[in-house]
Amino acid sequence: MKPTSKTYVAYALLGCCTLVLICFALLPSGLLANDGLSYYGVHWISVLPYISALALYAVALLYATRLLAIQYAKPEVEKAGLVMNLCLALLAVTPYTLNAPIHAAHDTFGSALFCTQLIVALWLTTRRRSRGDILLVLLLLVAGIAAFFSLFDIWSLEVAGQLVYQFTFVGILWRYIEESARVRERSQASRA
Repeated sequence: MKPTSKTYVAYALLGCCTLVLICFALLPSGLLANDGLSYYGVHWISVLPYISALALYAVALLYATRLLAIQYAKPEVEKAGLVMNLCLALLAVTPYTLNAPIHAAHDTFGSALFCTQLIVALWLTTRRRSRGDILLVLLLLVAGIAAFFSLFDIWSLEVAGQLVYQFTFVGILWRYIEESARVRERSQASRA
């Protein structure tokens, strides 16, 4: 059986999660540091798994947005995936501990990533308007707010907010990828 793009998304996400868990194991202090996942990009012991996790996440997002762009005939979705990939790359090359301007740029790239993901999630949710999708978008907003206020040290939930936000975003994408796969299967079955 030939692997599908959906399979590549799943493998990339699994690899990304494994690498993030490796970062946690290497430096458990990052979970409480309130510097977000980027904490692992500024410590030599965790730089390689951190950068690798970002790269695999970028691959997953690229495949996922490409699948959804084809399904909905909306090239803008794939372009949003490219913007997310650019943001991930820029996050990787702007270690926030270097100086204040780089820290500000790093925060801006992270915020741009979250905003782009929110726009894609909202657009997808308007396609179907199911209760499950609406609840996921609400969870996305709550996690995003927690991560945002943690940037300013108002709350100490940056890692938790980022993880919940990213897992929720992936959950939203996955629901639509699954729907896309079902539509394709039905279409192929009707042609046979």
